[in-house]
Amino acid sequence: MKLQYGTVPVVLPGEALTKARSLDELRVLAFLSANRDLLGGCPANAEEIASASGIAKETVLSALNYFEGAGILTPGGGASAKKEKKPVPRADDEGTVLRGSEIAQTVADEPRLKELIDVLQARIGKRFFNDSEYSKLAELVYDWKLENDYLILLTDHLIRQGRGSIGYVYRVAVGYAQNGIDTYDALNHKLLTDEKTAPIRGKLRKLFGWGERSLTAAENGFMKLWLEDWELSYELMEYAYELTVDGTGGKFQIRYMARILAAWHEKGITDPEAAKADHENGKPVKTEKAKASTFGSFDTDDFISAALERSYAEMKSGDTK
Repeated sequence: MKLQYGTVPVVLPGEALTKARSLDELRVLAFLSANRDLLGGCPANAEEIASASGIAKETVLSALNYFEGAGILTPGGGASAKKEKKPVPRADDEGTVLRGSEIAQTVADEPRLKELIDVLQARIGKRFFNDSEYSKLAELVYDWKLENDYLILLTDHLIRQGRGSIGYVYRVAVGYAQNGIDTYDALNHKLLTDEKTAPIRGKLRKLFGWGERSLTAAENGFMKLWLEDWELSYELMEYAYELTVDGTGGKFQIRYMARILAAWHEKGITDPEAAKADHENGKPVKTEKAKASTFGSFDTDDFISAALERSYAEMKSGDTK
């Protein structure tokens, strides 16, 4: 970050702007950047800095202690941006955290990271990323070992959804990687599946009366189970919904519908005609408590629970609608 202090141009670490708690603290840091001969005595020479800058001693001392704690100043050594470059942390470290000039040096030394940053800045429409964004991308590349093509594909997808910030890309990418979606092919398959099922999800939301509200974990789990794992048609689910409302006194109960669909799934029924024939040959469920009926048994409930557990484990990605 470049500033003018009097007639002297100064450069501050990019994180100073976001971490400074007041304009006075930035004035202290700018003064020190323009008067580097005073840096070596910090924070013991707070009174000298106050006298030379015209800033209250208490403010100077508070700012020096704060910036030292934030890692922007080092005791007796000046601004952290002047520190010798450290190697980029890898997956076996505690995480990739880059500050100040480490970012510029790392990007210069790592062609792959530089290429990724150049592409994503253009895609997102930002001239420069901030320190936090650089660090998140470095973590995705080095700690999570995600390829550039993967991150570009994901970013393009999220931009189309209006969610193209690096913070959101990071959140989704980590969630996917934690669930084994950590290659370009796996991500492409996931996104194609989401695109394919999106129209049906919208119709089900309307059918169930969910509107645009956020879904619960159970609701998301059932949607994934039915649309992605079992690949059920909308027509089959619509018929199951009708039977659910009939069997529960006009109220939609998703677990009741889940038992209907699970029973059909166990029998290999995939189309509404076969489901209607099966229903006509059996006895419809009349109450929610009738779990040992045509559409639900304790075994079926266990089957649903196990299937949902698998869905929950695969859904912790932050990209579920």
